Amino acid sequence: MSPLQNVELNFVDELNKNDVLGGRGTGPFKNRGNVTYRHYVNLNKELYLSCKKHEKIYVSKAIVAAIRGQDPPGRFIEQDPVSGRWYDIGDRKAVDKTSQALREGAPKLRQRLNVAQTGNSYSPSSMSNPANTNTPPPVVYSPNTNSNGQMTDDELEILASRTLSNPFFGAAMGS
Repeated sequence: MSPLQNVELNFVDELNKNDVLGGRGTGPFKNRGNVTYRHYVNLNKELYLSCKKHEKIYVSKAIVAAIRGQDPPGRFIEQDPVSGRWYDIGDRKAVDKTSQALREGAPKLRQRLNVAQTGNSYSPSSMSNPANTNTPPPVVYSPNTNSNGQMTDDELEILASRTLSNPFFGAAMGS
């Protein structure tokens, strides 16, 4: 039983390459499943922001379905603090986690989208932190996929290195 809510946990005996690990630090950040997950989230942030409130859930559910639809199926897992074993958090928590990830950085993205639409440029006075005025926008990267529609190992490696080396992502991830 989980110490939280006395719920029976669905423990995972073995992790796979598509699992999205919950938690912080370089382990989950560099994990292949998490890199893919963040890529899907970043590709869909603009869509999420443009949706009406009642439509946003469908974007989150689609990302969860894409992760779970891989071969092998990706799972959203966290580590039980008592036993140290991994367990699947379920669809509801996975959708909630995805909705939160889609909202992260929304004010800056809205500002960037507004600039793109109006043609106005950023001014240091419009930024909440003038030290960030030289921060480049996130890398927009469209990976190739294999015959199953998944990113190849080489593409994931490139995506991970670009993400880790981009100051925007470091700031967005709380580093």
